[in-house]
Amino acid sequence: SSAEEWSRAAKVSQMPGVLLSQPAPSNEVLARTRSNFRALLLAPQGPLYEDSRIRLDLTGVTPASRGSSARPGLLFELVVVNVGSNAIQEVQLAPLEPSRTHACELILEPQPLDPSMHRQGGSLWRGQSVRFAGRLDVFGPFEATPPVELSFLLPDGMASRIRLRLPLPLTCLMAAAGVPPEPRIITDLWSSPDFAHTEVAFSCAVSTDLLGPGAPFTVWRCLELSGVFRVLPGLDDNPRGALLASVYPQRQGTPQEVLLRVELGGSSGPGGTPYGVSGTSLPYAETSICRVAVRSASHLVNRAVAQVALEVLCDPAAAAAAAKGGGGHW
Repeated sequence: SSAEEWSRAAKVSQMPGVLLSQPAPSNEVLARTRSNFRALLLAPQGPLYEDSRIRLDLTGVTPASRGSSARPGLLFELVVVNVGSNAIQEVQLAPLEPSRTHACELILEPQPLDPSMHRQGGSLWRGQSVRFAGRLDVFGPFEATPPVELSFLLPDGMASRIRLRLPLPLTCLMAAAGVPPEPRIITDLWSSPDFAHTEVAFSCAVSTDLLGPGAPFTVWRCLELSGVFRVLPGLDDNPRGALLASVYPQRQGTPQEVLLRVELGGSSGPGGTPYGVSGTSLPYAETSICRVAVRSASHLVNRAVAQVALEVLCDPAAAAAAAKGGGGHW
């Protein structure tokens, strides 16, 4: 992309919060929750939140329907585990209101308790768990699901409340096409006025764990989101860029294509490659800024996909530093 296109991309200087409780239990818990959230966007099974008393796991994320005429949705399970030394009581997990928006509705239902917990007065002892079946009904493209609140009573009767965003993005409903699309079709779509008009683009500092000897392929692999997108080799003229494709299900009609382009390293130099004073291309560790652009027939879908790309790519520490320096917001 040209220097003008890079300048037009929104510069990310603030990451959306994951742990919404105020104040946060600790910086360590805050950082771990952010890391877990990112990992669950890439592979939706594992821990989301954990402190010295309790852990919340996400598992079993599957599309509720793949039918061409059925409303799309997600099924999942949330598991609350006591990891502390003392028993806790009255464990509850519920969506924060409003649990229904114009684009989706979040439903959580507690599952039957283990008989041994009934004998213990409903107390949750170390190693025991409570399960909640979840369903997300989707009415249209959404950027975020309603947050949830996990609450329980401590042995001294004090209530503890933890508010969280769930890693259930729109991309959980998407999938790479079974047959790779023809290159000409993809390039025509990318250049089409309808796709260009709805583009959502941003630039950010890439997380350091994605840079190094494996870059830029580690960045491309991250954006594949475990098979949601497919990298299309040879379609980007930038040697440090890639074009990826996926499809978004429609309630009626054929799924619509969603295209994502990522470029690493800035706009200066041939093909977008930045160069140092010696005239040689800089290593990836020194060119950590990337530009991401998402195009499809729907601006709302583009915003939702760009949000996921931001969450998995961006370095939160760099974004916080940029925010202190007065950078722009996406």
